[in-house]
Amino acid sequence: VTVVDGAQGGKDAPNWADPNDGVYQNFLARLQGANVTKAQVQVAWLEEAIAYPRDIGAFPVHAQVLQGYLEQILRNLKALCPNLRIVYMTSRDRAYTDIPVVLNPEPYAYESGFSVKWTIADQINGAGNLNFDAAKGAVVAPYISWGPYVWADGTNPRSDGFTWLCSDFDQKDFTHPSATGTKKVADQLLAFFKTDPTAASWFLNKN
Repeated sequence: VTVVDGAQGGKDAPNWADPNDGVYQNFLARLQGANVTKAQVQVAWLEEAIAYPRDIGAFPVHAQVLQGYLEQILRNLKALCPNLRIVYMTSRDRAYTDIPVVLNPEPYAYESGFSVKWTIADQINGAGNLNFDAAKGAVVAPYISWGPYVWADGTNPRSDGFTWLCSDFDQKDFTHPSATGTKKVADQLLAFFKTDPTAASWFLNKN
């Protein structure tokens, strides 16, 4: 398994939803740098958001707009990487602020989970032009599944004990994870790939 980091600072869901945006040229350059071709890409992890969602409107409007972007991104990725088989989707982690004018505050971060949920539901229900099954017609998207869920209510632990501390975030925007927050997300992602039935079979070395 070769892991290629496609994340690009300052580029949010609208950028990735535009198939002509420079994010895709940069993504291809990163693949090339890792000696990976776009035809070799079979799995992706996707976490996206909209910058300053307050400008769009209150729930559910902003979450529906993000859903539309996510569905277009999935089609873009499949068109670019024809052998992409599965995309694991994750909604935003905790934001440690609810000030509306910052990058991606609460409750927008939490409510992005609905965008992911509705996107997956569209594929299940045959809506949203997200067909992955050749037996049902043209394949225009990969299979979509939930990835690790990384939101938690601050210091109030989830059932698995997972929490977010204020120190887990960049103290300038309280949105981007700090070094400790990045490690928390990485640990959640690693644990997911080791245990999820659709991931463990290809992620773990069975030899």
